[in-house]
Amino acid sequence: MNATTDAVDLAKSVFQLAVADASWKVVETHRLTRTQFERWFHNRDVSLVIMESCGCAHHWARWLHGLGIEVRLLPAQYLRAYVKRNKTDAADAAALLEAARASDMRPVRIKSVEQQALQGLHRIRSLWMGTRTSRINALRGFLREFGIAIPVGARTGLEAISRVLARQSPACATLLSIPGIGLLTATALVAATSGDVSHFKDARHFASWFGLTPKEYSSGGSRYLGHISKRGDRYLRMLLTHGARSVLRAAAVARSKSREVHGVRRWALQVQGRSNHNKAACALANKLARISYATLRDKEKFDETQSLTKKLNRQAFAMPA
Repeated sequence: MNATTDAVDLAKSVFQLAVADASWKVVETHRLTRTQFERWFHNRDVSLVIMESCGCAHHWARWLHGLGIEVRLLPAQYLRAYVKRNKTDAADAAALLEAARASDMRPVRIKSVEQQALQGLHRIRSLWMGTRTSRINALRGFLREFGIAIPVGARTGLEAISRVLARQSPACATLLSIPGIGLLTATALVAATSGDVSHFKDARHFASWFGLTPKEYSSGGSRYLGHISKRGDRYLRMLLTHGARSVLRAAAVARSKSREVHGVRRWALQVQGRSNHNKAACALANKLARISYATLRDKEKFDETQSLTKKLNRQAFAMPA
């Protein structure tokens, strides 16, 4: 069989082929799936493949090069003039053959894997920077409506916003005293509860509201506690769990450097020692939720030394005479 030239209109799962002979005359057209497209070049003698330089084109170009087939990528912005009548996949494939014959049509150089990976990282970074700037500007304009002026600049602006939020909300300032609870978690808790937990029966009820208490399977005299229920606010549960993981990591680092670890951190390491890291993180997240309830209820900042003194002074811990 004589070698042919194939024009391919790429898509995610459907590939339109226009097969031309040595005279650039279309002799076959095919609509193939991804698997059929891969098999096609193993069963045919193809000398040249023409594709539009679009998404995944460089991947297929590298793959075809590996089969020993010449590939020519054409710039997408110049192909529309070669499409006859209505735009269809078959018409696009035929237009690729016509454009490839033009003497002034310069093909696009095929990118390597490393080149595409680096280019992708830079584009993602550029997108993140653009969206970050727009979000900070929107927040700065929103705060201006309340008479709060925030300086220009991403880093200085965010730091100023965090200070303003903590200063304006006593509940946020109280929650920030708890290990593992930062500005994000504190403001999210205040937004969900308005800083008032009086409508919760107790600390366990508050923790169950986050889905951090275990499921219970009980029958008769047997009682079984399973995994956490994962009910309630998923976002707040995620923040508390991440905060617990950060506390666990900081405690492990402090212990490895022979520093003193006490209070909640020591308790978390003890739980981790007799179970595993994930169970310890969930248990600590549960404890952080209960501590948050106590601080919001009493409107006092968390002090591990003071809380231990209060516990020892309770009537239940009194030593008999």
